[in-house]
Amino acid sequence: MGGYAGSSVTLSGKNGAEQIQAAVATTDFFETLGVRPILGRTFKAGEDALLKNIPVVLTYGAWQRRFGGDASVIGQALVIDGELASVVGVLPRDFVFAPGRSADLWISARLDGFSLRRNGYWLHPVARLKPGVSLQQAQAEIQTLSSRLAMQYPDSNAGVSSEAVSLRRQIVGQVQPVLVVLMAAIGFVLLITCANVAGLLLARSLPRKKEISIRLALGARSNRIARQLLTESILLALIGGGAASLLAYWAVPGIISLLPQDIVLSTPQVQG
Repeated sequence: MGGYAGSSVTLSGKNGAEQIQAAVATTDFFETLGVRPILGRTFKAGEDALLKNIPVVLTYGAWQRRFGGDASVIGQALVIDGELASVVGVLPRDFVFAPGRSADLWISARLDGFSLRRNGYWLHPVARLKPGVSLQQAQAEIQTLSSRLAMQYPDSNAGVSSEAVSLRRQIVGQVQPVLVVLMAAIGFVLLITCANVAGLLLARSLPRKKEISIRLALGARSNRIARQLLTESILLALIGGGAASLLAYWAVPGIISLLPQDIVLSTPQVQG
């Protein structure tokens, strides 16, 4: 298990102070997700109790924008909220896990004395199921633990329960019906487009009726002519599909940049 939370911090440097979006995470967070850094390391056990030289992991975007992709950034000192911090790693480019906002850097959560607080609900948990354990089994165990905590700490845990939710449901659960309708609409538009293209090909074949008749009269076999027409259709489909893919490749980043920053666009890639 691991935990994370969104935050905003003040990053100070030689060019002045700047408020940036950040996230805090426990030492087991990246290990739970199976995320390996491209440079350095992530957080280690015991670093959540450090009071100085706080470890920081940069996102790939922040590493490129703020440090120019310099590989010597590992070990570089930063001043965050007036406290000394140190860069220990850089996350992969395809890692996207925004806790309600996009983060430029991840800071080790300082949990010194946190276990004594019964109302610290600011930390969002994330966990990986053991092989062979279903979500329903995990939910049953969590309910049992919640009941025991409510009996042991009635002042703070009475009426408090927990629920095991898959990451997919957490991200798209509320908008999944809308996404299904949207994908169905896109499918119908695609079918209509295919029907229009088929109609255009059929209309184009009518003027070639005389050409095909002459070729047949000259001894061309019907299967040879069919292969030629099929080759022309496949070539047209490949050119159209390639052009559409190239257009989507260039257009999607621009469309994503217009979306609100608090929308999670993808899940982190889990290894193992």
